[in-house]
Amino acid sequence: MGTLPRLLTGWLWAGALLALAGCAAAGQGNGSADPASAPTSSSASVTPNVPVSPGSSVQTPQGLCLTAFRQDQLLAWAGTSLQEVRAWHYGGPTPQAPFADLYPALPGATTAAWCNTTSNKKGYTQWWVLAAGQQPQSLLDGYWPDVGTRGETGVPIVP
Repeated sequence: MGTLPRLLTGWLWAGALLALAGCAAAGQGNGSADPASAPTSSSASVTPNVPVSPGSSVQTPQGLCLTAFRQDQLLAWAGTSLQEVRAWHYGGPTPQAPFADLYPALPGATTAAWCNTTSNKKGYTQWWVLAAGQQPQSLLDGYWPDVGTRGETGVPIVP
């Protein structure tokens, strides 16, 4: 999938996730959140595995995420490039770009993946970003309400 279709797909998913995040957040305070969407105690601890080397044949976003996380930890994934990850930002009026200098020795065209995993915080998930051969980097630990997204998705949207 090219960059433009992937971005458009990501924006469509982002809108859906944002709407669902608002609904999930509204239910968190009064105990009405869906308990089926909460991580189980067996998946409470997420520790990345040792990533594969950059020369690996793992090219799909899911495959890249599975080099760092177990199948039972991985909830969702999205393909990207380091250039897109470095440009990703949130907030305002002064945007925050937490990955502006991520993996400085690698070129911007390097394939990367966003990986959404179970979290230690019940009812929440954890987003990570990684490139082959690199350690996964956490994004706003414990901040992501579990809105039920599973499988291929778009880039993370800060709720």
